[in-house]
Amino acid sequence: MRKTVSHESAEPVKDEPTSILSLEVQSFKRIRAARFRMQPQGLTILAGNNGQGKTSAIDALECLLGGGRAIPQKPVHDDDPEARIVAELPGYTVRRTIQPDRRTALQVTRSNGTPVDRPQEFLDALVGPIAFDPLAFSRMAPKEQAETLRQLVGLDLSDLDAAKRVAYDQRTLIGRERDRLKGHADSLPYYEHAPAEPVDADELGTAVQQAFRHNRHIEEQVAEVERLRAEYVRNADRLAELQAEIAKLTAIKSKLIADAKAAKAQIEQAGEPIDIDPMLQAIADAEAVNSQVRANADQLRAYAEAGAKAREYNGLTDEMADLDERRRARLAAVEFPVDGLAFTDTGDVTYLGLPFEQASGAEQLRLSTAIAMAMNPTLKVAFVRDGSLLDAESLGLIDEQVRQAGGQVLLERVGTGDEAHVIIEDGAVVAER
Repeated sequence: MRKTVSHESAEPVKDEPTSILSLEVQSFKRIRAARFRMQPQGLTILAGNNGQGKTSAIDALECLLGGGRAIPQKPVHDDDPEARIVAELPGYTVRRTIQPDRRTALQVTRSNGTPVDRPQEFLDALVGPIAFDPLAFSRMAPKEQAETLRQLVGLDLSDLDAAKRVAYDQRTLIGRERDRLKGHADSLPYYEHAPAEPVDADELGTAVQQAFRHNRHIEEQVAEVERLRAEYVRNADRLAELQAEIAKLTAIKSKLIADAKAAKAQIEQAGEPIDIDPMLQAIADAEAVNSQVRANADQLRAYAEAGAKAREYNGLTDEMADLDERRRARLAAVEFPVDGLAFTDTGDVTYLGLPFEQASGAEQLRLSTAIAMAMNPTLKVAFVRDGSLLDAESLGLIDEQVRQAGGQVLLERVGTGDEAHVIIEDGAVVAER
């Protein structure tokens, strides 16, 4: 994970400097001119009242090592032509000048006076690309801690997070449309006993016309039988009076009987009359039935649309789950600077399985310091800007831990107590212990 100094640009690995011997700052921010020695290991405490230049001294060392990414908007003191920062390292001298417009020039020279090629790459290989403040880290919100640690270990989840945001937004819109369609389908009427297909009112009308003609024919035959029967009765009554015409009437009678039998046979052959009332009622009900059929079709269509949206929604849910799994795999592959550190699936920092924020204040400070030392295994340098927040016990804890790691921490602290190594007033060093 760490870069090493290339053979093309610098010294062999065994010659890499492992500490900062001294720092000299001129015309940088609040510093007019200051030079002090760094403690070989542990804390170097910069003390003084507020606004005297302590933070400027720390910023100067960060700018010296980090270059453009660390240079402030107004780097040069007052109206001076340029700022100058120099650090002595075992076997090397690092010089940086900064112009008021933030342009900068860096030079790293060996003790024999020869320059190092690509000096910023040389420094990045020693201290890494990110300045780390263990105290500030221990006081960050969990999300800020996670983002800082991701930068420190080189973990980039932005592509997965962006893809998940897109899928989540799409799924949210589709879920709303799915719910709207299902709600619409639920609100539509459905008639359980309605037929699957609409009733053909024209076909029913044709059947009714045929039934009318059939029944009219039967009615005509019945009427004919009644007429013949009546005539038979009249002629039978006259039989007594018209004996003279008996032969004639007998023939008529025979014919009438035969005709009646023929008509009766036709009636029997025609069958029973068709009841057209149900047909008329079916025609009257056809529109109501068809309305139910259409309503059922509308509901089925609405449920089909809702189902399609539900399938699309589920597809995006699967896509988000895949993105989460890829995120977990990427998190699992991270090499952390301290054993026991990890990220949760949501990206928060944990230590030994518990949220980092649940560790005690001393434990958080210990871990933060360990991270600072582990991230810079060659030149183990870190900064603490709010050292006044630390009590004597915490100062001792950091100092001991940094010494054990063979590192250095430049810490600023308000006041001029005995624990201070360098006291700064009005942009200059007034005492060094």
